Amino acid sequence: MIEDSLDLDSATAASRGTARSWDYLLGARETGRLVAVEIHPVKAGNVTEILEKRRASERLLARELRASERVHAWVWIPSGRSDFGPFERDRLRLDQEGVRLVSRPASAARLGLNGVAPRPRRR
Repeated sequence: MIEDSLDLDSATAASRGTARSWDYLLGARETGRLVAVEIHPVKAGNVTEILEKRRASERLLARELRASERVHAWVWIPSGRSDFGPFERDRLRLDQEGVRLVSRPASAARLGLNGVAPRPRRR
């Protein structure tokens, strides 16, 4: 399913200065979709940091990607347990900014690689 991957954080370290970036870019062979993946602890205080990293990564990628290319999904995968629920203010901020919080295991569908919008998980 995944054709290409890039350690975005390492690959852009020299060119982005002090700005932080998301961890990885994944490319899907069959759909041509590009997904940015951040693996980071999920705590209420981390939301602002994650959104700032996304904006910095978008600016960086705008210079690097062809005009026809774009990131189809921005996915945050917890490196541990999630510290907030589905309807808390921080979770709503993520939704508004287009960041999908995906718990493990992260399937291709839940990452957005297959071109189909993932169904929310029931709790």
